[in-house]
Amino acid sequence: MGSAEEVSALAPPEDGGPTPESALIRAVTTEQLDRAIRTLPPDFREVFLLREVEGLAYKEIAEVADIPIGTVMSRLARARQMLQGRLARDGARGEHEQ
Repeated sequence: MGSAEEVSALAPPEDGGPTPESALIRAVTTEQLDRAIRTLPPDFREVFLLREVEGLAYKEIAEVADIPIGTVMSRLARARQMLQGRLARDGARGEHEQ
């Protein structure tokens, strides 16, 4: 187990400040987000949009997409990872271009 400092670094900020994920999202433009979502493979994009845009529950997504709920969960997690990676790369590229 890590030190208290390492553990507290992973915990959400106590002051209600931004998490690393929310800070990344705020730094991203709508255009960058749209472009990143379009790069997702269709099966991952469908699950992501049904959850994050349409607000469907996992069970509802499973019914709509005709896939097991475990597949919904894994695709959603993978889609989020792909988006974070893409947005982080776009952000880094944007910093170097400016």
